Amino acid sequence: MWIGFSVETPDAASKVDPTWVNYAGVGPVFSTGTKPDALPPVGPKGLKQLVASLPVPAIAIGGIDAGNAGQLNDTGVQGIAVISAICGQNDPKRATQNLLDSLEGA
Repeated sequence: MWIGFSVETPDAASKVDPTWVNYAGVGPVFSTGTKPDALPPVGPKGLKQLVASLPVPAIAIGGIDAGNAGQLNDTGVQGIAVISAICGQNDPKRATQNLLDSLEGA
């Protein structure tokens, strides 16, 4: 079983205990309509800073889509989590490929 911890601020990042959690979900990176009560976006620069302070792998979350995913390549995240970038699209298979292409710089 994998257990994650949500990180939105440097204070939350400082509370991550690798003996209790396997990874951190960090964000929101960009504005998102999926979680209206989320804190303001940290952006790629803020994401990179939070990731650098974590003792566990990080997954970026929040407002990530094919148009902005490539901005996360140099932030140190090990992955991304998306909802509407795939599930909210008419062609989820094509949307997934577009997302992968963005991450690979294609």
